[in-house]
Amino acid sequence: MEKSPDQNIVNQLLKKDDAAFSILYDQYAPAFYGFILQNELNQATAEAVLYAAFLEIKNRITEFDSLKTTLFAWMFRIVKKQLHRDTEKVCVNKFQSKTSEVVAPA
Repeated sequence: MEKSPDQNIVNQLLKKDDAAFSILYDQYAPAFYGFILQNELNQATAEAVLYAAFLEIKNRITEFDSLKTTLFAWMFRIVKKQLHRDTEKVCVNKFQSKTSEVVAPA
């Protein structure tokens, strides 16, 4: 049975092959970036989310199981979770800054 191109990339990533990571990034980053940008108005934040997501993908590649899901679906879940975490942080920061502006009555 022939291995899928994704499985070949995963095998190379498991060997800490940086070229494989570049291929993975080039192949999937545009789709993920488009998704993030649709859900995040700030381009700089969208780029930061994408970077953090790919760093997590690289660090967690040993958890990928091709018998349970596709590589794209597995990575997409990581991207969505990263977007949610970053969006949550921004909301908390905005809330904290607004509440610090409230002046207590004298």
